[in-house]
Amino acid sequence: MQLRLLLWNMEWLNDLFAAGNGPFRPDGEKLAYGTGSVAVRKRRTDLSSVIREVEPDIVVVVEGPNRNEELDLFFRTDVGAEWRTFLQPTSGSAQCIGAAINIATGKFDAAATRTIDSAASPAFGEFPWDTDADGVDEHYRFERLPVNVDIALVGGKRLRVLGLHLKSKAIFDACEWSKWWSMSAATAARSSRRRCACGSNSSSLTSRTRRPRARRSSCAATSTTGRASTPPRSCSSAAASRC
Repeated sequence: MQLRLLLWNMEWLNDLFAAGNGPFRPDGEKLAYGTGSVAVRKRRTDLSSVIREVEPDIVVVVEGPNRNEELDLFFRTDVGAEWRTFLQPTSGSAQCIGAAINIATGKFDAAATRTIDSAASPAFGEFPWDTDADGVDEHYRFERLPVNVDIALVGGKRLRVLGLHLKSKAIFDACEWSKWWSMSAATAARSSRRRCACGSNSSSLTSRTRRPRARRSSCAATSTTGRASTPPRSCSSAAASRC
């Protein structure tokens, strides 16, 4: 059996829906994020047209809505009535990751297909890792939990699909730099070796609190030998004092 898989970052799909468990926003309303001045109806048409043209059996939706009811509404209304959707919510986060399977293909046993809650799995919890081997563990977590779907195929076989949002956590201004500096200082305080780590803008599927390699020379670092330098000028004095 051949399967066609589409993974697509749909960019602020959540913006198509009214607040709450709501319906679509009015067709002529302009979207606030990501897509500039495009109206709701045009954005819906653009997205659904691509999916219908590609004709995938399975779609993994990155930057989807917050609720499965909304993802289901989009697929059943704009793509086709025979789609079944799954969404992995993440507490405190919007633009969740979802998946959809096309039942009309006759390739899936919808009744036996299930989602596995990533929030209940220790594998997707926060974890420490000394990324740059400086004796300080950086703390990682998933900004948006992966969608984990155990798909039952006709004939008894099963397929596990794990959808991730691989992204970069960039720092764009002094306020964000100060925030990450404060978080890094708290991380260093939990370490047995007193060092100060800055925020990172390197590519990852998690957020992190480590110093960026490109700006390492400007980071404050107090080691067990007593060496120290000054923090970046964009860091707050309160954050810098923790070093």
